[in-house]
Amino acid sequence: MVPWTNFFETAFGEIFFLFLCISPIPFIWQTVFADTYTTNTQKLCVWLLCLYAVGLCSFTGITTILYRNFSFYPDWHFALLGDVFVSPKQYIFNIMLFMPLGFLLPLMWKPFHSQNKILLTGFLCSFAIEFLQMFCGRMTDVDDLLTNTVGAVLGYWLFVFVEQKTIFYQLDNQLSG
Repeated sequence: MVPWTNFFETAFGEIFFLFLCISPIPFIWQTVFADTYTTNTQKLCVWLLCLYAVGLCSFTGITTILYRNFSFYPDWHFALLGDVFVSPKQYIFNIMLFMPLGFLLPLMWKPFHSQNKILLTGFLCSFAIEFLQMFCGRMTDVDDLLTNTVGAVLGYWLFVFVEQKTIFYQLDNQLSG
């Protein structure tokens, strides 16, 4: 058992604290901006997306900007797929890391029912993380940019597959067809 004084030094404690800090955002969105057409699924997905974003920032080391000395330390790795046979788990994990983004965004908002929008969003989010890692003392890797973007697109494909298997999608197609 972790003593309470050291709780916020653990990864779970950091995620918990940051989630509490940003929880007013989805709360305000749901109470002020959400209308009667906002489904419960969309409301839940906003909370999940916030939790995912906090976990992603914590896992990728971006949160160290908040409590460490802010310094620019560029450590670039531009060899495309140079370590794919050395550490394939890293590539698989990076793909899996961004799949929730590609799944949750179209589940929440219709404008993201586009592979190109998910591709662009995944790329921009991954680029932002890789850029910010230069200020955290972590390595910036082009492979991470590629695999994260692929992960977002695979998450979108998973969303499309799941959506087509639901009864609501099948009923909607039968009624409109």
